[in-house]
Amino acid sequence: MRPVLPKSLEGFEARRLFRGTVYDIRVRRGGEPGLWIDGARVEGDRVPVQTGRARVSVEVALREVD
Repeated sequence: MRPVLPKSLEGFEARRLFRGTVYDIRVRRGGEPGLWIDGARVEGDRVPVQTGRARVSVEVALREVD
């Protein structure tokens, strides 16, 4: 995930159904940049497919850009 936010937006939330799993996605500006799945940090910028799960929490923290 590589979202880009306009300066006027601090973040957003979205819900995505993919292959029978609901992904609750929260993107925010600030803090330590990175990607977390259910609270565990994930390396890279891709959300791994979570098969056999009903719901997954995804959090993306964006680096501050001047």
